[in-house]
Amino acid sequence: MKALLWTLQITVAVILLVSGYTKLFLPHEQVAEAAEWTGAYTEVFVRYIGMIDILGGLGLILPGLLGIYPRITGYTAIGIAVLMIAAMVLHIDRYEFGAIWVNIFILIASGVIAYGRLWHAPTSAPRRHATPL
Repeated sequence: MKALLWTLQITVAVILLVSGYTKLFLPHEQVAEAAEWTGAYTEVFVRYIGMIDILGGLGLILPGLLGIYPRITGYTAIGIAVLMIAAMVLHIDRYEFGAIWVNIFILIASGVIAYGRLWHAPTSAPRRHATPL
């Protein structure tokens, strides 16, 4: 189960990091050519979504990798699932049905990650003991 969770986490993280990078750092016109929906929104909004994507991707990997508050991975996955539901609503509203499949994959993968990391196979962080003064 842990191998499956890590595989899903890495896959979703890569998708989010690449997507976030393009939205955050590429010129708005170039992003609008690749993702049609971005042309209907302001550059600031698209960059904000890019930041959310990058933070979500990092939140899936870094806590478990570093052993610092690893339960955050499960909560991050829940946040990503909510983001994907919002993205699907946006795509349905714009009749962009082809783009929904990626959102559905990320939604299902995020649900599995959240369940696995919060209830089934949580990543355990090393115990940290307080040092005496």
